[in-house]
Amino acid sequence: MTITLDIPADIARLAEAEALRKSLVLHDYLLRVVAEAVSQVQDTERISRSLAPLDSLDDFEDAEEHKRTFESLREAIHQDRTSERRLFA
Repeated sequence: MTITLDIPADIARLAEAEALRKSLVLHDYLLRVVAEAVSQVQDTERISRSLAPLDSLDDFEDAEEHKRTFESLREAIHQDRTSERRLFA
């Protein structure tokens, strides 16, 4: 596939210098830069998709709600016990 880009002169000079520094022809250097950029975008998207379920757990981080739920469950357990001994003090 052939793609033609109009690159500003200052960026072209920097790319040529970097290609020369890496002992690559400009074409190979630019191909490597584009491939690395695409790979990085794909990695970032994959990581974001992987972390999305963990991010949704933040919605469950209401300490007061947890405390109220525990208190309700504790009371329900004590109400149904035939023994006078409490399970949770």
